[in-house]
Amino acid sequence: MTKKIFIENLKAGTQIESIFLVAEKELRQKKGGIGEYLYMILKDKTGSVTTFMWDNFEKIHKSIEPGVLVKVKGNVQVYQSKLQLVLQNIEIYTEEAEIGDFLPSTKENVELLYKKVLDTIESLKSRKLKNLLNNIFQNPEYKPLILKAPAAKTYHHACIGGLLEHIVSLIGLCEIVLKHYNLDRDLLISGILLHDIGKIWEFNTSGFFDYTKQGKILGHIVMGVQLLEREANKIEDFPKELKEILAHLIISHHGELEFGSPKRPKTKEALLLHFLDLIDSQLKGFDEVIESNDADAAYSNQLGRYIFKT
Repeated sequence: MTKKIFIENLKAGTQIESIFLVAEKELRQKKGGIGEYLYMILKDKTGSVTTFMWDNFEKIHKSIEPGVLVKVKGNVQVYQSKLQLVLQNIEIYTEEAEIGDFLPSTKENVELLYKKVLDTIESLKSRKLKNLLNNIFQNPEYKPLILKAPAAKTYHHACIGGLLEHIVSLIGLCEIVLKHYNLDRDLLISGILLHDIGKIWEFNTSGFFDYTKQGKILGHIVMGVQLLEREANKIEDFPKELKEILAHLIISHHGELEFGSPKRPKTKEALLLHFLDLIDSQLKGFDEVIESNDADAAYSNQLGRYIFKT
């Protein structure tokens, strides 16, 4: 069964049968305290819908957890001016599905973004850095993860291909700023390509964007440095000092200790990487808040302030 209908196309008064991703699930008490009902938030790449199942869920509800796909049949209704879904049937969907139908994806062409990364690596002067970065970005184990990884769980570039979109955006910013400041382009480009590389393991993309166990106990900064160490050690005579400088770019890119950086930036390239990363992530975050709201202003929990359209 392929996905038949997306949430953005739901219409009140219709009956639907389709596949959705479970974002939230909870057993709740019915009014009057007699019995329970199944409450869920179902989602796909176009949005989410509040969902209820009043009866006949007892045999399956323990198998339903956030992150699983379910095949449902139900009626679309309106309550307090919002669409909701009332189910007659639900089952776990175990066949192959296109995860891009259920998670938001970058609007950019992922293959073109990836080609931009490879072309940028080819433009570097340092043979050692070229080898290191090609070994990472063309590694058949890492490449599928790089193509899918989001740049964040929420807020900015939180979509399939979001990490690549973020990296390519930073490359463009870097080229502009380097026309004004005399910095080491090879180092800055390498820092851009490596600063978030650990996110290919930090986030789960098989069900919904959440932290993996590795992501929770190590984080992308530590995993990025571990990857750098492994791959640099495979290259004969890779300079120890260069490896340390690259590691510093990774561990300092959040800028401040309270924002998760083990060290604050101590080179000009590290400082610029931090600010470029901040510019791109926050402006993208602004865009996403604005695009998801019709009003002239919307409150951002991540930023703790209202964002206004201009």
